[in-house]
Amino acid sequence: MQDRSETGKQKGVLTPGLPPGRRERLLEWGRTVGLPPGVDLQLLHQALTHTSAVNEGLAEHDNERLEFLGDSVVNLLAAEYYYRLHPDLEEGWLARRRAAAVRTESLAAVARRLGIGPLLLLGHGESQAGVDRLDSVLASAFEAVAAAVYLSVPAEQARRFLCRVLTPTFAEVDAAFSRGLEGNFKSELQEKVQALLGETPVYQLVEASGPPHNRSFTVAVLVRGKVVGRGLGRTKKAAAQEAARAALNSQELAELFGSVLPPGADAAEGESATS
Repeated sequence: MQDRSETGKQKGVLTPGLPPGRRERLLEWGRTVGLPPGVDLQLLHQALTHTSAVNEGLAEHDNERLEFLGDSVVNLLAAEYYYRLHPDLEEGWLARRRAAAVRTESLAAVARRLGIGPLLLLGHGESQAGVDRLDSVLASAFEAVAAAVYLSVPAEQARRFLCRVLTPTFAEVDAAFSRGLEGNFKSELQEKVQALLGETPVYQLVEASGPPHNRSFTVAVLVRGKVVGRGLGRTKKAAAQEAARAALNSQELAELFGSVLPPGADAAEGESATS
């Protein structure tokens, strides 16, 4: 990865150096998530800088301009994914899949998988309020990171990295639509649990935090008294959807299903047998 603060120039304008320890932390994170070589560290730092940090004088530029560009980049990748996957699907159905794939909750889940939250530079008040856990903030940061990658490296390298981190989410959404659930992870989880275990998932509010104008909620979903997923969102409904999404991919739920399925069978086969 490149550090333009070392040359002192970015688009012909003097740029400040990175905060102490920031360069090493970004490099380590980049290696962990497999960022392409050559990603500009100054752009990456900006992508991970919340407006509140700028307001408090902790940084010069926030990530909103990068978020604007990244939104278009992610939408294009989602559109291309579904266009190629479904050559005979009508435009309206392609658009609905894309919309579900790039919604705030979906991109926030990608950001969490990549560990973006702990890297965000926030103002002191927002940091104490847990703003770095909000879906809206995480989704915006991921879009900004996507833009930083897009601007830093050749297009094919950027596309390869972004497709790798986004494809699992795109595939999840497509599978839900194919089952007639249209991205509703709560419905998908309920259908599977009822079919295989004869029970209904239970959702519990674990935590509500933040000021009244900027609340965040943590919800856990339980099956047979066991927590199989947790989700965070700006509303209880959004948090429950994220909890259901997490549960569908959790080892805990797989073990519960495995206790009632014949050896070698998977959940999909079990559902077919009960339908």
